[in-house]
Amino acid sequence: MGFDPGADRRTSKRVSFRVRAQLRLYSDNAGEPGRVIYTRDIHARGLGFITPHRLPLGHGGLVDLPTPAGKIVSVPCTLLRCREAAPGWYEGSVYFNREQNQLVPPPKVPIDIPSMWRSCDLSWRMMNVWLPGTAAGSPTASALMRPAAFK
Repeated sequence: MGFDPGADRRTSKRVSFRVRAQLRLYSDNAGEPGRVIYTRDIHARGLGFITPHRLPLGHGGLVDLPTPAGKIVSVPCTLLRCREAAPGWYEGSVYFNREQNQLVPPPKVPIDIPSMWRSCDLSWRMMNVWLPGTAAGSPTASALMRPAAFK
């Protein structure tokens, strides 16, 4: 068993979180505005982003993020990665000094309700049809298919 560079070593699931945020490093001069970052994904311990700024690794700071409720929160963080992804753009990540579960939106589960209704309606119709060649009062398909324990 060796190191697999293609393996996903993440211990928590990330969810898409695309907002404009500000990153202010403790090493910045007083009064300097924060750097704009565009977040990509988030989990309780950190987030990924892109930015037009080259950032110093290992520096601590505050990232100002909107919560799902619309408030802006300042979260203490440390810059974990920042590398050039395209000319003039850098891809990076920060990890939060404490878990930030309130920032992680619940995962979106796609549900196609109309087709689900159609499927249920079709199943109900199929289970309650009269069997061919039976007279009125004869059992329906659902009655014949129901296990004895449920009769």
